[in-house]
Amino acid sequence: MKEQGKKILVGGLITILVGGLIVFGVYLYSSIKHEDYYLDETIKDVADNIEEDNTIEKLIIEEEQLEEKEDTIEQIAEEVKQEEKVDAPIVNNEAKVTQNKTTQVNTSNNNQKANTQSEVKVQVKQEEPKTTATPTAVQETKKEEPKPVETPKQEEPKQDVHTYKYNSAIVEKIRQDIMNNESEYMKQYGYNIVVDESIVTQTNQFTYTGNRVKDMIVYKFGTIRIYARDYYLNGNYMYTECYII
Repeated sequence: MKEQGKKILVGGLITILVGGLIVFGVYLYSSIKHEDYYLDETIKDVADNIEEDNTIEKLIIEEEQLEEKEDTIEQIAEEVKQEEKVDAPIVNNEAKVTQNKTTQVNTSNNNQKANTQSEVKVQVKQEEPKTTATPTAVQETKKEEPKPVETPKQEEPKQDVHTYKYNSAIVEKIRQDIMNNESEYMKQYGYNIVVDESIVTQTNQFTYTGNRVKDMIVYKFGTIRIYARDYYLNGNYMYTECYII
């Protein structure tokens, strides 16, 4: 009996604890849900306030822009009025000046007419006793004939003068370079150095250096023809042409 009573007591305590936990869980869930709802509402309110602030700022900016445009329009209108005021007296002054000029011209014309009338009357009275009239000589103005315009003569362009002169000093240097740098073919078959001006039309010219002469005689033997000349343009020395064949 005692053991059954203990089991019943323990079972009752367990059921009480489980029920308390269930109640506590329900209460906790409801409180959390209520807090989430309150948080959502506060977030919506903040967002609405921010949107209202943005719209208010946009309206303020638009009003300021409209005020600035109105100010600029008023300034332009005032400037136009001032310009019209400045231009108006100038026109009146010009009109007055033209009126004064016309009145002066009219008065001067009237005076001239009166003087001419008086002069005509005097001349008529003086010319009454005259019986003979002297013919008036008509002077013809001679037309000046246009003088022919002389065009300056165009000078013909000067042609360049090309001259060549034999350079014996360079020829001697080429000869010495060949003799001091004999190739194997020259030693084997012999060679003969001849100065020949006709090779200028048979081969290309080069600028003298010892190495170039040495390179050009590597495969030469027998008769080796050489030549060198100075080139002048309009009497001015330009360069020296060398030839080996």
